[in-house]
Amino acid sequence: MSAVTRALCFLAQRAYRCPRSLAVNSRAMAERHMHVDSRPSGPSWRWLSGLAVASVLGVPVAAWVARSDPAEAERKSRSKKERRQAEVTAPKSHAEMFYSHLLPQRKVFVNGRVDDTMAHCLVGQLLYLEQKDPSAPIYMFINSEGGRVTSGLAIYDVMQSISPPVYTVCIGHAESMGAILLSAGEPGFRWAMPNAHIMVHQPTHSMSGKTTDISIKAARAEGCARNLTEILSKHTGQMVI
Repeated sequence: MSAVTRALCFLAQRAYRCPRSLAVNSRAMAERHMHVDSRPSGPSWRWLSGLAVASVLGVPVAAWVARSDPAEAERKSRSKKERRQAEVTAPKSHAEMFYSHLLPQRKVFVNGRVDDTMAHCLVGQLLYLEQKDPSAPIYMFINSEGGRVTSGLAIYDVMQSISPPVYTVCIGHAESMGAILLSAGEPGFRWAMPNAHIMVHQPTHSMSGKTTDISIKAARAEGCARNLTEILSKHTGQMVI
C-alpha cells in the first residue's frame, strides 16, 4: 500500500471512526450522521468526504451510498421491528386462535399429554378467569391420556383453591391424571360424553441406581399412589379398599 493510499485510509477513519475495512454498520452510521449533522436535511461534510475517499480507493459509489445512507438504515431497522412484532402477535395455529376466542366464555381445555407446559398455561388461565369474575363457573373440557403426576397435581391444587366452581367435561378420553382432573370438578357438574372413555390405573415409575436409591424411589412411588387414591376417594365418595 502506497503512502497516498495509507493517508486516504487514515482520513476516512478519522472522518467516520470506522474499521480499516470501511465495512461500516448502516445503523451505527445512521446514528453518527444524526449526531454529527445538526442540519435538518442533506448530507453532512463527513459523509461527502468519506464518499470522495471511497471513490479514490475504488469502492463503488452505489455500494458506499447504500451502506451509509441513514434513511435506508432506518427503513431496514423499522421493517425488522415490524416483522418481529408480527411474529409475536400472530396466532401460531387456527386451534389456538379458536381457544383464545373461547377463553372469554370461561372455557379451558386439557388436550393431550399433561406436562409442565400445559400446567403452566392452564394455571394461568384459571387464575385469570378467577380475577375476571370470582363467582362465574369455569368449564374444563378434558381429552387426555394423562401424563406427569406433578404437573397434574399443580392443576388440581389450583382448581381446588380458586373461588369459581370448575365444571369438568370428558370428551374423547380421560385416563390416568386426566381422570383425576375430571373427578376434581364441582360435585354434580361432572359430565362425560356418550362415547367418552375413562380409565384409572396405578402410577408408572422407572427406577435405576443403587439399592438405597431404589428403595427411596419405591417409597415415594407408594406415597404418590396412595395420595392419588385418596384424591379419587374424596371426590367420588368411594371407600379405599
